[in-house]
Amino acid sequence: MAARGRGKIINISSVLALHPVPTVPAYAAAKAALIGYTRSAALEYAAFGVQINVLAPGYLEGPKNAAYFASAAGRRFQDRFMPDGKVGPTDALNGPLLFLASAMSDHVTGHVLIVDGGYSIW
Repeated sequence: MAARGRGKIINISSVLALHPVPTVPAYAAAKAALIGYTRSAALEYAAFGVQINVLAPGYLEGPKNAAYFASAAGRRFQDRFMPDGKVGPTDALNGPLLFLASAMSDHVTGHVLIVDGGYSIW
């Protein structure tokens, strides 16, 4: 990409890197490290026309956590921590990913784009 003079790199972190919870310290630390790496690499490669950003999704629907969010505890979590009362749909990242991959974000680098439905506002 640097030799070509352009390129886009999108790393995937997690909102838990910026808003950790007690049960996942290693996961939160690893995702926070990815944000630091992304920002450092963005500094290094910006002069070569390469934009490097990171997407930090929050809680999304999916098979891994479907049972939890269908449970009473999961519903209480959504009511308490999700401003709209629900976790994101499986396609919630499509638009943000397309933005970061497109020419619309040519002047965006080293950015952490949080897509969490407002979870991190708390």
